[in-house]
Amino acid sequence: MPRSSQLPICSLCHETVKIETAKTDEDGKAVHEECHALKRGQ
Repeated sequence: MPRSSQLPICSLCHETVKIETAKTDEDGKAVHEECHALKRGQ
């Protein structure tokens, strides 16, 4: 099984998120730090 399938999916951009750099959204789902920052800036 490919390693990428074991990683969470960003709830904003739908790409895999590394656990080490993941943030969580208001629903507790994984998001990239960059995606989280962009959403908060809107």
